[in-house]
Amino acid sequence: VIAGYLEGVFRSAIAIYLMKYDIESDIWGIMQSVKLLSQTAAIILIRMVGEERVVFSKTKVKITIGMGSFAMGALLMVFTKSIPVMILSMILLGIGYGVVYFLCMCIGTRLTGLAGKNLNGIAECLTGLGILLASVVRGIHQGNPYYIFLCLTIAGITVTQTVYKKTIWKEGNSK
Repeated sequence: VIAGYLEGVFRSAIAIYLMKYDIESDIWGIMQSVKLLSQTAAIILIRMVGEERVVFSKTKVKITIGMGSFAMGALLMVFTKSIPVMILSMILLGIGYGVVYFLCMCIGTRLTGLAGKNLNGIAECLTGLGILLASVVRGIHQGNPYYIFLCLTIAGITVTQTVYKKTIWKEGNSK
């Protein structure tokens, strides 16, 4: 949901940043490209290191790193009007999105056989729910849309630290 919410925030933030902070639309497009490129780079790096090593070893740490990247990127977007800092924020948000989204989809794929359900379908529905929620909240909340995203990310980090085990175990692992 949080990854989807980020995407919804980004889509709904366009108007506020173009009007309120007087940012040109082409600059916003460049920032979107930077976010997507850093997201892609994070996924490629994970694939190069190896899914098994990344997803099934110290999963909690990796989810926390992704969420921490979300939090740092959102924090920068809340407190800056500087385009270079916003671009740095987009890099952090893209890395966080790439890590969290990839981990969730890979875990869903690997555990589908164990659970007997299509967990990726559920993950995609939750991503869509996040996009919808961000749009609705943006319609109600007139401040910086990244502020609420930052609060949700902090809540997500808290849940990750308290609920998740250290590792998502492979099938047949009794630990």
